[in-house]
Amino acid sequence: MTQGKSPENNVDNLVENYKQNLQNLTKMTKAAGETVKNLTQLQNKYMQESLQGISGIANEIMAAQPVQRASLSQKAMNQGLNRAMAHSNAVLQALSQSATTWFEQLNNQPKKPSKSAN
Repeated sequence: MTQGKSPENNVDNLVENYKQNLQNLTKMTKAAGETVKNLTQLQNKYMQESLQGISGIANEIMAAQPVQRASLSQKAMNQGLNRAMAHSNAVLQALSQSATTWFEQLNNQPKKPSKSAN
């Protein structure tokens, strides 16, 4: 009688694959939740910094002589653009790091030998 795959081995393999997929999904969900939390904290930090910066420049402009206001307005625009670029870069860096972490977690899963290979 030839040895083939038994139904029990097929079921065992399906159950094992399901468990692995569920563990991977759980890890990815936790990592995604952590990413959302971190990005929300970054966003709140940057909003606070931006509001403080805008308030400071607005006070400078209002206190300045009319002749100086144009150059202060240009300075404010430049600072705002620089701040926005820095914030965007930080968010992209955080997303990139999260994606790297997710893929590392997926790639570091222990590979179990298939029972059907026996």
